[in-house]
Amino acid sequence: MPEASVQTVQIQSGDCLVICSDGTHDLVPSSEWQLVDAQTNLQAWLRALKTQVYKSAGNAYDNGTAILVRFE
Repeated sequence: MPEASVQTVQIQSGDCLVICSDGTHDLVPSSEWQLVDAQTNLQAWLRALKTQVYKSAGNAYDNGTAILVRFE
């Protein structure tokens, strides 16, 4: 069983949360992701991230999963 930790964060209106697999963040670090603001189309943002993953160094394909949620 892998070790796990619990962390509590304060979420405010307008905040976004990205949940992704290692197949995404190992190939494209979050420092290389586009910024998300109030006008960002979330579906377009996810498609752009998918393109970044596919174009990443070594063209390694892994189980890449990402979910982007904006809190209202």
